[in-house]
Amino acid sequence: MSRENFYAADTVTVSASRDLNRANTTIAGGYSLSFNRPELHPFQDVAHQTSQDVFASLTETLSKTTIVQFTYDYNRVSGYRSNPFLPTMVNGNMELGVAPDLRNRHAFAVRLRQALPADTYLEADYRHYFDDWSLKSNSLSVGLSHVFTPTFTAGFTYRWYDQTGTSFYQPYYVGDPTFYTGDFKLAPFNSGLYSGRVVITPHRGPFELPDGTSAELSYDRYLASTAFQAAIFSTWAGSRKALRLNWRRAPRGRTGWAAWSTPAATSTFSACRRASASGPSASRTPTGPARCSAPWTSQKGRSRARPATRVS
Repeated sequence: MSRENFYAADTVTVSASRDLNRANTTIAGGYSLSFNRPELHPFQDVAHQTSQDVFASLTETLSKTTIVQFTYDYNRVSGYRSNPFLPTMVNGNMELGVAPDLRNRHAFAVRLRQALPADTYLEADYRHYFDDWSLKSNSLSVGLSHVFTPTFTAGFTYRWYDQTGTSFYQPYYVGDPTFYTGDFKLAPFNSGLYSGRVVITPHRGPFELPDGTSAELSYDRYLASTAFQAAIFSTWAGSRKALRLNWRRAPRGRTGWAAWSTPAATSTFSACRRASASGPSASRTPTGPARCSAPWTSQKGRSRARPATRVS
């Protein structure tokens, strides 16, 4: 249940997961139904929209240092699909857009987490999206992180995103168009996102933090072909322990680690954080996958993936 200014939504989700292959393979899937009610600001009229999602994932532990995940997401949205906040130029006049009442979306993604020597970790994500509005997108992100000391970790990620426009998007319209929009998210563009992050966990001295807590400083630099730019500094301090997923060692003495047992396929594979400037935040929009943290090395020396912790 969500209540915001000019928007309300009620959502029901069911999901299931199952571990196979001695807990080194996890399959998951689910269904979500949402009833949305956007308000047509500045008027008091309320529109209605129904969104349905079907999602599935396969997560595989390839070795004690490598894990990969494949996901598929289908989203069907019917009802009001226009944007009451973004008018566009039609025959020289500014008018609110008119979009089709139905949209079918598909997204495929693959994610890799690889532990490298010397406490260094690689993360790589690729996502392909397409829908029946003729919008297609591709996103690719690559990142590295390194544990310099038990109390200091730093990482860097670069994400490239590219999309076509919808079949009816134009900078301005003439004549009598059936559909027209001023929504910049439906225009063709590409973008790059540079992200850096440091995590500090002091255990002694005047800035000592309790066990299981840390302080984080991050910087995001976003550049788009539309000339939009953004620079974002963010800080965070607190405990993530309560949000970690549960891990289980593989049976029969195997030194590897089990795959995630996330109940929903749209759980974004590891610790995920979306840059606020990178487009819509919902995981099923065509803006691509979230950026996720790298694996880590366990206290016993076995390479494991870092437990998932949401920081958005």
